[in-house]
Amino acid sequence: MRSKVGLSYDPASQVTSILHQLTANSTQINKADYLYNGVGNRTSLTDRRGSQTFGYDNLDRLTSASHPMLATPQSFAYDPVGNRTTNNSTVNAGNQLTADATHNYAYDDNGNLTRKTLLATGNYTQYTYDAENKLTKVEEFAAGNPTAITTSSYRYDGLGRRIEKVANGQTKRYVYDGEDILFEYDGSNLLEARYTHGPGIDEPIAVTKGSSTYFYHQDGLGSVTDLTDSAGATAKSYAYDAYGNVLESPGTIDQPYTYTGRELDQETGLYYYRARYYDSTTGRFLQKDPVGLKAGPNGYWYANANPVFFVDPFGLMSRAQCDELRARIFRKVGDLIDDLIRYDPVADGIGGHPTRGGKKTSPGGHHNEIQQRQRGIGKDLAKYAKECTKRCNDGPPPPPLPEWVEEVATRPIPDVVYPVPQGPMLMGPVDSVPFPELPEFMVRPTFPRPLIIP
Repeated sequence: MRSKVGLSYDPASQVTSILHQLTANSTQINKADYLYNGVGNRTSLTDRRGSQTFGYDNLDRLTSASHPMLATPQSFAYDPVGNRTTNNSTVNAGNQLTADATHNYAYDDNGNLTRKTLLATGNYTQYTYDAENKLTKVEEFAAGNPTAITTSSYRYDGLGRRIEKVANGQTKRYVYDGEDILFEYDGSNLLEARYTHGPGIDEPIAVTKGSSTYFYHQDGLGSVTDLTDSAGATAKSYAYDAYGNVLESPGTIDQPYTYTGRELDQETGLYYYRARYYDSTTGRFLQKDPVGLKAGPNGYWYANANPVFFVDPFGLMSRAQCDELRARIFRKVGDLIDDLIRYDPVADGIGGHPTRGGKKTSPGGHHNEIQQRQRGIGKDLAKYAKECTKRCNDGPPPPPLPEWVEEVATRPIPDVVYPVPQGPMLMGPVDSVPFPELPEFMVRPTFPRPLIIP
């Protein structure tokens, strides 16, 4: 049975309500209502289970989270670079978690988590990686026993996509459409599931298993809250705490997409975030961010310690970084539009256009400046398209940039008109600027400060 999604926004374009309901009779499947503070952090979420509330420090990091299914609110504290200090957590100089109240942790020279030891029993989990720091094996050991109790293994293709996992004696193989799983096969290469996705990353729409099709419903973070069958009945539902620990998941459908629309590996309890694996119990990735220092001073924390609002589908660039990149693009485009409005190909042939550094251009210099601006914006647009736009769903990830941004960044610039030595020199402004329509279709925007600047 068909369903529809209704979205409501406040004047700041923040989603305030998401309603999933059946199209035929408007029966409600799920509804999520959101409230925000003055800097855009979500302060509450109300759905059919009740209300959740969230608190933050002055760096917009999550410090408290309540949930109707938790007896007491969760609380979090952080060091200056975002490592959790709650639960007796300790980190080394490389921001690697070395111990907390329940476990000890060890790492290899590349910064990958290699062992997690339960203090109460000495039982441990061992992690193995390939040369590209991709997780290839997870083994569970009992203290003093060199033989693994369970083993899970993973394989990847040349693009880094996970194409096979073997766990609990079962093999699953995957065929992709871009970054999304299209088909799932068993170890005998028999089709087990077919997935349909929306235009954004981590936007599952439906899964077909055998003769049955189930439809996904997501909240404002992109987390899967429900799956309904073809009759519109709820076949499976999920509830999560702030960092993605599953609080309940009634229903028998075996499917991977859960918190923020990512794959949860039931065999390990880890989330597969493409470039890395995420442990919701610690709120950290197992591996350092592959982008290095571009990710900021902490290569392990998840979603800039604000998991209620930010997502990181690729285990790479955070939402905060995408927001800053988006704002930077608009600022650059605003400067470019100023230049296009002032550009005079005749006057530029003579030179003397004032630059922002207080100097004046040589003949043709203004034309060159505009081209340089366009090239710089072009690089930012390519980065945004690769690392930000494709990860969007109807939740917080930033939307695609307006079409006019690329149009301005690629608009041809009239050639410079240089003076002809043997004739009268053309001087002064021309009757009309080359781009008279620019001010009409774009008013230079202003932006609030980013919530977190990485």
